[in-house]
Amino acid sequence: MSHLEGEAKPILIRLIDDPRELPKLSQQELHTVARWTFKTTAVVNQTFFANPANPLDRPVPSEHTRVLMESAIPNEVAVFAGAYPSDTLSQFIQNASWAVPKHSVPLQVQERQRSYKIGMSFRSLCLGAAYYPNADYCYGLPRRTHFLLHCRGREIQARF
Repeated sequence: MSHLEGEAKPILIRLIDDPRELPKLSQQELHTVARWTFKTTAVVNQTFFANPANPLDRPVPSEHTRVLMESAIPNEVAVFAGAYPSDTLSQFIQNASWAVPKHSVPLQVQERQRSYKIGMSFRSLCLGAAYYPNADYCYGLPRRTHFLLHCRGREIQARF
């Protein structure tokens, strides 16, 4: 993991300075930021938001952390980056609410309980990971402000 930290640090510094650099990153740099984002959101999630007794906590599933230990990201997880004006040094958020984009499936209670959306920001740079366990669910992403870093085998609807 320390290798990933060293690889990601110069890219993240550039993005924190100017998140509009996202579209200019190489495929390798995008992949590095995606891996770092998933790793960091999963670690913070497991540290602070993995209490099974709390119905609002959404622990990252153990099969996702196993994939992470192989320096990979689960295919069905969406990892994104974006920019929004902020002077706040850093923030972290976990949310369990989901929208139903057009052409998506109805949301089921059991699936919601196994889902997660985790975001973090560093000044104007926003990074996050999202997972909804039904493979037919279609993720939505605001195209003006967000950039998809990783998601395989899942439809993504660019909105707005």
